[in-house]
Amino acid sequence: NNIDYDHPDYYLNEEDYVNAFKEASRKAECIIVNGDNCNSRKIKHKNKYSFGFNRGNYCLINVIEENANGFIVEYKINKTSYIFNLNFYGRHMLYNFAPIVILFHLNKLNIKDIDLSKFQMPRLRMEEKRFKSNIVIDDYAHHPYEIKCLLDSLKQKYPSYDFVTIFQPHTYSRTFKFKNEFSVLFDNVYESYIAKTFTSRESYDKSKERKVKRIFKKCKYITTDDFKKICKYENKLIIFIGAGDTHSDKLFSFS
Repeated sequence: NNIDYDHPDYYLNEEDYVNAFKEASRKAECIIVNGDNCNSRKIKHKNKYSFGFNRGNYCLINVIEENANGFIVEYKINKTSYIFNLNFYGRHMLYNFAPIVILFHLNKLNIKDIDLSKFQMPRLRMEEKRFKSNIVIDDYAHHPYEIKCLLDSLKQKYPSYDFVTIFQPHTYSRTFKFKNEFSVLFDNVYESYIAKTFTSRESYDKSKERKVKRIFKKCKYITTDDFKKICKYENKLIIFIGAGDTHSDKLFSFS
C-alpha cells in the first residue's frame, strides 16, 4: 500500500528498504500496489496492478463527496465505475480499500458482495472510547506519515473538537531519522505531550532522551499532574499515539 522508509535500525537506507519489497514481489504471481507512492512505483512486475488518485493507475480513485460521515467515492477500472458510500475517515483508507476492488474485478466477482457492515478496524487503529464529555482515541501510529494520516482522519470526523495529543516516540533510531518530520507534527493541535521513548530493541539512554525532547520542543513531557489535569477536561478529543505502552488506560487510572 505504501513503501515509506522505516525501521532505520535494520535497513541501512531507503534503497535497502525498497529492495526488500522488490525481493518479496519476485515471489508473487501478481502484485497490487499504490501507484501514487514513489517507492511503490519502483517495483517492477509483469502482472502489476496499481491504484491511486493520479492518472495512469489501473484503478483510479475519485472522491465524489467528503464529509463527517466519510466518503462517497468512485473506483474506476477501464470503463467500469464502482461507487461506494464508505464510513471511513482519512484518504489513506481509500487507498486501503482499493486493492479489494481490484481483487473482485480481476476475479470477476460481484462487487455487491462486499459487505461493508462486517468491516472492523484492527485493535488500536482509531480505537474510540468515551471519558466524561471527551472522546478518547488509542492509535498505534508511530511513523510520522502514519501520525499525519491519523490526525487528518480525526479532523474529518471531529472538526469542531480541540485535540490533546499524547505521543510516545518509538525507538531512538526512528525518531532521529525523521526528526524534521516529527518536529512539526503537532504544531496545530490544542495541547501536545510526549511520553518517555519506547526503546523496543534499543537500550534506554538519558542523553538520547534529552535529544528526543529537543525534537519535540513544542510538546510537554507528560507527568502525573498532567494526567490529573487532563482528567478534568471537557469536550476534548484526547489522542494517545504510539506502538509502545502509553495508552488511554493511564488516563482512566487517574479518573
